Amino acid sequence: MSKELTDLISRLTSMKHLAQPPKNERAGTFSSYDRSSVYQPETDCYQNWGANEDGTGIIRTENEEEVVVELSGSGVIWRVWSAKPEKGAINFYFDGETEASYSRPFKQFFEQLTDDVSPAGFPSLAPKLSGGYNSYIPFAFHDGIKIT
Repeated sequence: MSKELTDLISRLTSMKHLAQPPKNERAGTFSSYDRSSVYQPETDCYQNWGANEDGTGIIRTENEEEVVVELSGSGVIWRVWSAKPEKGAINFYFDGETEASYSRPFKQFFEQLTDDVSPAGFPSLAPKLSGGYNSYIPFAFHDGIKIT
């Protein structure tokens, strides 16, 4: 295991580190929320607030893949969640790659990280909670990341 990955996992498990506020970090969320729900500042109202097609909220389609996350700069993806991972694959493009260096069938991503590594050995990093699948296995990037 690389030192970088070891350091990231220790950030999740070290009580001393968890008690320290992050420095020079920012947080964000990417979600497949239904983008037809919008706030209209002119009227101070929400339009189509009850929309619930949250499986269709993507950034764009590129080479027949749905881009769901795209970030510039360095960072870490700390959590991936899905209510119903089914068909398709999750693909990670790190630091400007044109080919995904990590690709896994989406449901299998939560159940077996690679053909050799199962998150079952790390139950607190890949729990199934309230019917949803979670992965707290960190994915670090230096120049940017795209997830399809």
